[in-house]
Amino acid sequence: MDAIRLGVWLCEQSLGSLMLIWFVPLMVLFGVVWAWHERRPIERGLWKRRDWLMFSHVLFFPAMIVLGVVYKEQARDFERGYPYGSFGPILLDALLLGSVASCGLWILRMKGFRWPVAFLMGLMEVPILLAWFVAGCSMTWNWL
Repeated sequence: MDAIRLGVWLCEQSLGSLMLIWFVPLMVLFGVVWAWHERRPIERGLWKRRDWLMFSHVLFFPAMIVLGVVYKEQARDFERGYPYGSFGPILLDALLLGSVASCGLWILRMKGFRWPVAFLMGLMEVPILLAWFVAGCSMTWNWL
C-alpha cells in the first residue's frame, strides 16, 4: 500500500509541477491547434488509423513513475556517484532517451503534417520530462 501511495504522490508532484511552467504547455497547445488548423490532416486524408498509436507515447509517464517507486532511495549517496547496486537511474535515463527517440520517430513518420505532430509530441513530452525529474528525485532523495 505504501508503494501505491508513493506512486500517487509522485504523480501529483510531477503534474503539480506543471503549475510552475504553465506557459510552456499552453504555448505548445496553441501551436498544436494552429498547426492542425493550417494543415487539416484528417480532411486531406493524411491521417491514417494507425496514427492514433502515437498517443501510446504517454505510457512513458507511468513507466517513469513506476521506476521512481521501485528504485526509491536506491541511489542515495549522490555525491560519490551511484552505488553499484543501483540500476534505477540507468533505466530512468534509458526511458528518457527512448521517449525522445520515440518523439523523433513519430515526427519523421508523419509526412505531410509534421508541424502539428511536432507540437503534439512536445505537448506529450512535457509531463514525461517532469515525471523523469520527480522519479530521479525519488531515487536520489535530493529534492529541491
